[in-house]
Amino acid sequence: MKIYINHFNLDILPDLIKKLTEYHVKTEEYTLIYSLDGIYIIDHISTIKLNPIDNNIIILNNFYNDFSLIVDPSFFIVEKVVQIPSEHVTSMMKRDIFSLNKNKTNPSNKKSCIKLVIEFENVSEDTLYLNKNKTENDVLYKDIYFEMPNGTNIEDSLVKEEIIEFLSLLN
Repeated sequence: MKIYINHFNLDILPDLIKKLTEYHVKTEEYTLIYSLDGIYIIDHISTIKLNPIDNNIIILNNFYNDFSLIVDPSFFIVEKVVQIPSEHVTSMMKRDIFSLNKNKTNPSNKKSCIKLVIEFENVSEDTLYLNKNKTENDVLYKDIYFEMPNGTNIEDSLVKEEIIEFLSLLN
């Protein structure tokens, strides 16, 4: 499940990442492929096709201060594949993952399951003219969202507390 921050200004992400350094858990690199047949991801281990299962979104206006959230309970069913369609568009992606409780690994601890994810694309010289959010590292910031297990109750006090703590860092 993903929770998006409505109308978040992606231009501030380079500075924000510097503030979040102590909460950084890991960086994941992968190739994202779009084709008429679907969405694929290639990482250092496998090639998978993402089959979307859409659900209705929920909008939480003024969840904390001026932050409104969009809760998207949609998810993907993962299918391992051995080939991708020849006609496709490719993006080289990275995800920085942050956690307020990165040293806690107890799966029953709801707070350890909430991650803040910042996604960005490595851009090449031939795509720079399209890139208004380009940084000095040739990356284009694409998205910021919270990620948690499907079915997590956002109204649970521990979950709400951690989301608010993250949002206060984003101010």
